[in-house]
Amino acid sequence: MKNVALILASGTVALEAALYQVPMIIGYRGPWILYLIYLLVRCIKRVSLPNIVTDMDIVPELIQSKFTSENICYETERLIYDKEYRAKKIEQLGLVREKLSNKFSAEDAVNCIIKALT
Repeated sequence: MKNVALILASGTVALEAALYQVPMIIGYRGPWILYLIYLLVRCIKRVSLPNIVTDMDIVPELIQSKFTSENICYETERLIYDKEYRAKKIEQLGLVREKLSNKFSAEDAVNCIIKALT
């Protein structure tokens, strides 16, 4: 596979990309008032499903003020051209598949989310 990297707004697509072990960046930016409300009510520190499921910071999360063209370019270039970094991220994304590949994957995912919420 050629060196590719995705820029996503998280959700299910991030989990699907993780199962294919495609390196990605998660980005969100919205109205500041909604972001401040989110900060007040959030229960988990991570936003992307691969990071939540593995309880690791595998996928770079560029949220609000960090979601800039400079940061997007930096992270994308790093995922594409830094061979060691890319290989590490691909290997870490394999952990998502491992966690979700048995017959109890839905239960395991729920347990990871519950653990993150408590």
